[in-house]
Amino acid sequence: MASPRAPAPIFKNSLEYLRNWAEVTTGNKKVNMTRPVMVSIPYKPSAEINLDWEYITIWKIDHSGNETPVASAEYDPQERKVNFTTTFSGQYAVVWQHKTFKDIDRVAWAQKAIEFMASKGFITGLTDNLFVADASITRADFVTYLIRSLGLTAEFDDN
Repeated sequence: MASPRAPAPIFKNSLEYLRNWAEVTTGNKKVNMTRPVMVSIPYKPSAEINLDWEYITIWKIDHSGNETPVASAEYDPQERKVNFTTTFSGQYAVVWQHKTFKDIDRVAWAQKAIEFMASKGFITGLTDNLFVADASITRADFVTYLIRSLGLTAEFDDN
């Protein structure tokens, strides 16, 4: 069950928490669910954000206030809802973030894809301001980006 809340917007490092929140629970308990649950949060973006609606997504907020992007989140502009699946109860926020880098104009053909994936939290740059598109990446980095973009998680107790 999702129950929307509307706290005051918070601004943090160019990430704008929008006014729609949901707390996903099972009954009166916050527990991990065994099957994915589809959640839809109604959201009507401002005119400015509506122009770049593909940067609207969901972030899970943990008990310490840390944000984690939800890979399955997609904004539906016709329904005016952000839809995502989750197996974790807790707080979720609708966010809009258009992440860009100073050096990606050299790879104009890939700029929109880089900005989209960085804004969704799937990939990172070398620094907050530099992407270095022509740099090599390791297999480990590639697997990390792939896991993030697919929203895969795993729990383990040992190596």
